Amino acid sequence: MIIERARELAVRAPARVVFPDALDERVLKAAHYLQQYGLARPVLVASPFALRQFALSHRMPMDGIQVIDPHSNLSMRQRFAQRWLARAGEKMPPDAVEKLSDPLMFAAAMVSAGEADVCIAGNLSSTANVLRAGLRVIGLQPGCKTLSSIFLMLPQYAGPALGFADCSVVPQPPAAQLADIAIASAAPWRARAGAEPPVARPALASRGRA
Repeated sequence: MIIERARELAVRAPARVVFPDALDERVLKAAHYLQQYGLARPVLVASPFALRQFALSHRMPMDGIQVIDPHSNLSMRQRFAQRWLARAGEKMPPDAVEKLSDPLMFAAAMVSAGEADVCIAGNLSSTANVLRAGLRVIGLQPGCKTLSSIFLMLPQYAGPALGFADCSVVPQPPAAQLADIAIASAAPWRARAGAEPPVARPALASRGRA
């Protein structure tokens, strides 16, 4: 049900999805699939020469898929740096234009500037680096105080889809952060499932080793 709804929403309004971890066979397959079926408009952030060589070596098609090289797009990096300065002020690093040559930072800047709707990463980059780029360049949603994540889980055989939060960001949240995480997790679930989520908080005794 949730997959079918997501597919319907995607076809109705295909999002521009940017992939900064582009030198990965899984990403090329996903980008080709999304474009072929009109589910999204994929953008690969990488050197076009390296990406073309990678695609050829893996016999993967790249027809019609947009590729942006942050290193050769100085004007875009300068424009993104100006937005970063306007948002972060003195917290922006002095070498922001250079830092934006990193694919993760560049992709996050595309989302921040409204030039991409979604950034998908972590297949090659570490979770910490993905989160760091998002926090530094995009920041938290207004009114949100806690960065968190939600996993949508589909039972293997039967039963409704489930959302698990937070499984990768805050290891031992206090009560106030737990409330923030529950509120933040309900919104994406509501958007994707089209229903009001019942929220439960399980009691864990992992002693910080989960």
